[in-house]
Amino acid sequence: MFFATLLGVFIFLAVAASFSTPVFYAAHVTGTTNVDVPGLPTNLSIYFNGAAGDQTINTGDVIIMALFNLTNTTFYLTVNMTGWETLSGNNSITNTTSFGSAGVYNITAWFPGDLNYSPNAKTNYLTITVPTPPPTPGGGGGGGGGAIPAGNVTTPKKEKTFEVATITGNIVSINGKNLDASSYFADTSGATNLPITGIGLLLRDGTEKLTILIERVEKPSGLRGLQEQYGLEEPYQYVKITVIGADPEAAFRTISMNFKVAKSWINTYNIDEGTITLYRYENGWKPLSAIRTGSNEEYSTFNAGDVRALSSYFAISAKHLIVMPTLLAPAYVVEPMTYAQLAVLVLAIILLILLLAKKRRKHRQLAIE
Repeated sequence: MFFATLLGVFIFLAVAASFSTPVFYAAHVTGTTNVDVPGLPTNLSIYFNGAAGDQTINTGDVIIMALFNLTNTTFYLTVNMTGWETLSGNNSITNTTSFGSAGVYNITAWFPGDLNYSPNAKTNYLTITVPTPPPTPGGGGGGGGGAIPAGNVTTPKKEKTFEVATITGNIVSINGKNLDASSYFADTSGATNLPITGIGLLLRDGTEKLTILIERVEKPSGLRGLQEQYGLEEPYQYVKITVIGADPEAAFRTISMNFKVAKSWINTYNIDEGTITLYRYENGWKPLSAIRTGSNEEYSTFNAGDVRALSSYFAISAKHLIVMPTLLAPAYVVEPMTYAQLAVLVLAIILLILLLAKKRRKHRQLAIE
């Protein structure tokens, strides 16, 4: 019976295998289908000497900055001026341009678009004016009054301004006009993501126009690494500072900077706060002396009192906290006896008992005699 059943199963499998397995084919349709999916919007901004929108500025150097709200995505900046070459960048483009003649210039930032974002362009107008010279005293007049004595001519006093403009959380612009040789302080803490919270300046001479642009940047390419030069921890943050309208070194008697460092970075990387300082790039990274000035729940604050010069890259870094290993005296451990040690001990006890018993018998015999 068993062999009959087995033979039946074998015959069933052979018959089933003789039939072809059914194959199902998908229908293939030729042609092209266009799907109109609108790209995501983008945002472009243009600033002249830290001010947004159309501006009127005297002939001279102008800091043009274009910002793009996407990172790692290329956009472009151009000016309708002879000799201008189109610039490209990611997230921000900064350029100092010298306008040699008066006129109205259109500055355009644009993004050509990609698979995810729609094309976009923004244009602002920059008016460059030529200052009019003051009239010469005593220059001809109509009727018999004669020349005005030079001592009676008064020159109107120009208004002095020193202001800080927060462009974004990473960028601020310090703008001064008609400054005299004095001390000034710029509170830059309004840029919440910028580590530089303030700059103190003591001007050597007066200046008609001064612009200082402070921008938090990524690690500058092409510069020697701070870790390679000093063996430090990965720097906390990098900053780029640009000065327009004054010599970045000769114009200032002293420069001081206040900066902040997040305690989360200090704790995460086990940083020695006593080694936190500011570094300036000048043919290599040069350390600046800094002292700790305070702290709160989020940040520790510091001051670098002798920065010496601006218009350079700056970095904040430190060393790891060295933790000395704890030396503990080894605990006294009573090791268990081995079987051999136990056997020796038992044998010694037995020998001792026999020896004592022998001595007692000897004493008894002597006592009987």
